[in-house]
Amino acid sequence: MAKRYSTRSVKKNHNYTAEELADLLKVHIQTVRTWMNTGLRSIRDQVPFLILGSDVITFLDRKRGERKRSLDLNQLFCIRCKAAVVPDGELADYIPRTDKHGRLEGICRACDGICARYVRRDNLHLIAPDLDIAFPSAVPTLNEPIERASNTHLLKEDADA
Repeated sequence: MAKRYSTRSVKKNHNYTAEELADLLKVHIQTVRTWMNTGLRSIRDQVPFLILGSDVITFLDRKRGERKRSLDLNQLFCIRCKAAVVPDGELADYIPRTDKHGRLEGICRACDGICARYVRRDNLHLIAPDLDIAFPSAVPTLNEPIERASNTHLLKEDADA
């Protein structure tokens, strides 16, 4: 999975060396050098090479934008195919994560993998108007107490013997 780099710490009117930029973004120096070879503009007239902060922000925002996929109505994102698809049979399950948000999950028509999309519960009718959405019952989590079987019947048998 591609890492997201925060550009908040990068000052747009500051020049950075590759080492300074690597320390600032908490990446390896070779990552910065790879970026320089694949499109990150740098000033190579002198040593050490300098990289403008505004160029770093533009480059990382462009990389983030290339990975984003916009989904149309009734579409979910297939994790295996890495594409927007309408789920098989136009069936989906809504799995709540909080009171207001949840995840729509379905089966991909192409690869039979899981396709999903995070949605607000209030917007389900807007985002997936043609999907048949099921609301499965809650699955117990590790935080919920488990009812243990009572062994009181064993005590009665021991008393009778």
